[in-house]
Amino acid sequence: MGEASIGNILRGSVDDVRDALSARPRILASVSEGALGQLRLAAAMAFLGLGTKWFADDTETGTEMSCETAVNMIISSVQYGRNLASWLQGGVTRVKILGSNSDDSCEACKALWNRVWPIEQAPELPHPQCTFECGCRCCAVADFQ
Repeated sequence: MGEASIGNILRGSVDDVRDALSARPRILASVSEGALGQLRLAAAMAFLGLGTKWFADDTETGTEMSCETAVNMIISSVQYGRNLASWLQGGVTRVKILGSNSDDSCEACKALWNRVWPIEQAPELPHPQCTFECGCRCCAVADFQ
């Protein structure tokens, strides 16, 4: 791997860490600032390859989600934002939302599945109205049709 490739990887990691430290996906709107700070740190550490267990054992999310799930929602939000920005820069004009086909997915997420959106109008992911205790499992792909 050349120096330019390593530089790109490191720059991407730094950007992801920075974004994780300021992320507030609306799915976590009810999480207190104190808890959110710990969860953000855990997400940032995950982007550095250092795992996700960087919060106090007594941290409460104030939601049905565990701390691990809330960290995953921050990671997902950062990755989705990065993907959207990259797709826009690459000329992608539409995105398709995909989801889990399991029966336990919530209705809010099921309503998004297999829908195509102009990239500027793509819904927020993780979906703010998701009620699944394991967090939103929706994802987006660039749509070229």
